[in-house]
Amino acid sequence: MDSWLTGHFLIAVPALADPNFFRTAVLLFQHSESGAAGVVVNRRTDLKICELGDEFAEGNEVAEKFVYYGGPVEGPILAVHTSLAVAELSIVPGLYLSSSRDALLELYRQNTHRYRFFGSYSGWGPGQLESEIEAGGWLTTPADLDDVFETDHERLWKTLCERVGLSILLPNLPQPTDQDPSCN
Repeated sequence: MDSWLTGHFLIAVPALADPNFFRTAVLLFQHSESGAAGVVVNRRTDLKICELGDEFAEGNEVAEKFVYYGGPVEGPILAVHTSLAVAELSIVPGLYLSSSRDALLELYRQNTHRYRFFGSYSGWGPGQLESEIEAGGWLTTPADLDDVFETDHERLWKTLCERVGLSILLPNLPQPTDQDPSCN
């Protein structure tokens, strides 16, 4: 199996009742024979990054940024970001994942690259995610940088649902042309 879902969003279908994933968009950063892992990008927690430790409490004008809920699996603090300099894993071109304390501090102390911190993640065992997709629990679409960092969380879920719906309903939608419409 290849990693065809890495760098894609999983979009929870409206009927998905699991409270961990209700109306969520999950960015997959890993998908292989051994399973899949990702982070919920549209669910913020009340924990501020500056509360993660003393080294995060100083020297940043964005100290009010929040940590996001990445999913039901506890784990290290993860960051999805746009800085190649501290990248530990490439998700899609220009988007990376890091978890080392040094990388997180570097991201936090700069104001050039976009980033989002996650306090947990989502994980699936071998074949589990594929089964959930086949059962109709998830829609998929390639990830886009602007979507990853969208701040209107409800709008993101709706936008991704609409994008997938249009691609299903109108797969062969003709591209606009420069033809004069009066010639029709």
